[in-house]
Amino acid sequence: MNALILTLMRFGFLALLWVFLAFIIVMLKRDLVKPVTLGATTSNAKVATAERKKRASVPGRITVLDGALAGTVITLTGPDVLFGRAADCSLVLNDDYVSNHHCIVTRLDDMWVLRDLGSTNGTWIDRSRVATTTPLKIGTVFKVGRLAMRVDA
Repeated sequence: MNALILTLMRFGFLALLWVFLAFIIVMLKRDLVKPVTLGATTSNAKVATAERKKRASVPGRITVLDGALAGTVITLTGPDVLFGRAADCSLVLNDDYVSNHHCIVTRLDDMWVLRDLGSTNGTWIDRSRVATTTPLKIGTVFKVGRLAMRVDA
């Protein structure tokens, strides 16, 4: 009887180990393979982007407040600023809590907006997770992974 219980416990542990490994693989695949559309490619979108640039008299900037990149300033001059760990990001963040394509700051009409790109750990403003496209005001502090960033004039 003891040998039977011990054998069942071994198989149960083995099954739990396989479930755990499958979960880890699914999470890694979800984080690594994520298509991102960085902007429209139609000629109308290019014209609209050019008009938006003309309307923006003074470009804003984002300042990294902590971590290894503390003090780094990103000037908001282009249509999009992409944050993440991937090499094609505007600001590459070497943080375990940041997804490859984590979030994007986009110029929309006369304001800058923040959009999370389905990241695993989320993007946060004032202890609230960003679920929709959120307007950014001067002085807004948002968190990407463990890094805090502030929107400046």
